[in-house]
Amino acid sequence: MMYNKVTLIGRAGTDAEVRYTQNQSKIVKFSMATNRYWNDRSGVRQEKTEWHNIVCWGYLADRAEKMVTKGSLIMVEGAIEYSNWQDNEGIKHYRTDIRAQTLLMLSAKRSGGAPGPQPGPVDSASAPEPTSRPEPTSTDFVDDIEVPKSDLDDDIPF
Repeated sequence: MMYNKVTLIGRAGTDAEVRYTQNQSKIVKFSMATNRYWNDRSGVRQEKTEWHNIVCWGYLADRAEKMVTKGSLIMVEGAIEYSNWQDNEGIKHYRTDIRAQTLLMLSAKRSGGAPGPQPGPVDSASAPEPTSRPEPTSTDFVDDIEVPKSDLDDDIPF
């Protein structure tokens, strides 16, 4: 059995960007930042931000278009997809995307205003048509989540 699954919790780095294929299928893309923390050999806490390209299709694209704004705390489950292409000058380019399969809004973007209504988890495989889905209520989402900071460091204990 083979398995390609990734789960990310982080903040949207951009607002949702809507595009359409030649067949008029909606695609929504946005960047997402995740942080990782560790202590270096001298005990100083280090942090690195990783940027991920998120791609949503179908029902998830509709929801992401309405809900994803820069700064929003989001959980994405999906699959890693690699692509490459050659530009007009013959230079080969590579891209890694996360094709979203589940999208969960954990909080609104960080700002002075209060968060608005947000949807609960949306799974692309089991999502109903948008016309049959009731509007989300305030109990359909997690208002804020405390992401635990790891006390582990990169030193091997032996």
